[in-house]
Amino acid sequence: MRSGAAWIMGLWIALSGAIPGYAQAPDRPIDLATLYETGQLVLDANGDGVPDGLGATLVLPSDPSPGILGAAAEVAARLGFETSALDLPLVHGPEPGRVAIVFGRDAWAQSGLSGEPPPTPDGNRGVVAAGEQDGQRWVFVGGPTEEALRSAARLLAGALPHTSSLSDPVLADIGDDLDRWLRPDSADTASGFRVSFSRISRSEAGWILDATVGHPDPSLLGPAMERLDSLAAARRQETAIPDSTTLRYPGVETIQLGREDGEGAPVLLKATPPPPDPGPVPGRPGAGAKNDMDLSNVYTKDGALADSDDNEIPDRIDVVLVPGDAGADRLPSLAARLGLESTGLTVPLVRT
Repeated sequence: MRSGAAWIMGLWIALSGAIPGYAQAPDRPIDLATLYETGQLVLDANGDGVPDGLGATLVLPSDPSPGILGAAAEVAARLGFETSALDLPLVHGPEPGRVAIVFGRDAWAQSGLSGEPPPTPDGNRGVVAAGEQDGQRWVFVGGPTEEALRSAARLLAGALPHTSSLSDPVLADIGDDLDRWLRPDSADTASGFRVSFSRISRSEAGWILDATVGHPDPSLLGPAMERLDSLAAARRQETAIPDSTTLRYPGVETIQLGREDGEGAPVLLKATPPPPDPGPVPGRPGAGAKNDMDLSNVYTKDGALADSDDNEIPDRIDVVLVPGDAGADRLPSLAARLGLESTGLTVPLVRT
């Protein structure tokens, strides 16, 4: 029989949606720019500033295909990489207080979320979106095909909060750049504009960033949007400075910025930079054959990991994961363990 204290604890969890022992999510909407900050996909139990648990669960279709499992494994590897500790196997399905990462339209029904999932682009293109419904934070990874969904999963796993690769700007920097365009010339650094990113979808030319802007004084939003629209109009008419890098980012085709209050039409700003100079395409890092690899050393440099600078700290994953038609349900947990054990991660990790 449960004690009274246990009943009180159970009631507290049920009512608050809190995760015992962990710092709770920040008091702000979920934002693609801050997904990997403490309180969203990762948690900090002891408040020392180092993530030591997961704040996310994986929501898959009831009978996931190898392709869906592979996409989930890519994201799971990144989750393991971002924290210093985790519980295995990973939690599948929605759980109060945790962000539900939903893989595809068929998994939306398993998530407990109502309505339709975020729309996916036409063609073979993926989307990553984030939102909140009745207190449940969610991230949707989708696409009209498994290939498109997998490309979206690899963006979430291998790039975000960067725009395309880890050497490219982060979404927060793009938000700061937008802020500088939105504020009047006479404004100081504390402008008060809030830019958040809710969706990234793929186009033929690159990623489309959907963002919203708010301000404590809504009357300032109209003039601010007009300032940004002037730049957008100049680019549509090709009158902007050709070599200007202002609000242009590698891998990004368009920034679509709307008002947080839903008023007015969003501004569509072309953001594609000039093409880079051609150069060699780097190969995936890797060592030679691991002839001595066995179950006793899988998570060492003699097994699935590698130590490129010989400092006894694994900094690379030297294997790829190949999901089969059966027995692959725990592939995301395996990927998370690999990500946890290494200080370096290369995406894609999964081959299908």
